[in-house]
Amino acid sequence: MSVPFSNTHLRVPRGFGTILEGLAREVLRDQPEDIPQYAALYFDALLKQREGNWTLHIKDISVNMPV
Repeated sequence: MSVPFSNTHLRVPRGFGTILEGLAREVLRDQPEDIPQYAALYFDALLKQREGNWTLHIKDISVNMPV
């Protein structure tokens, strides 16, 4: 997928949309007051879950965020 920006086309990295969709779903579900802090915790949890298993696809990772 490319995004028009001025006279250039920027490419969205593969899997980036999936990662953002997962974050958006969790933000909507939990309604955190501090979204940037929540996002940092969310991505940290993703990294910890994937640690040691770099072949794991992002769609196969589930994050249970504390409420």
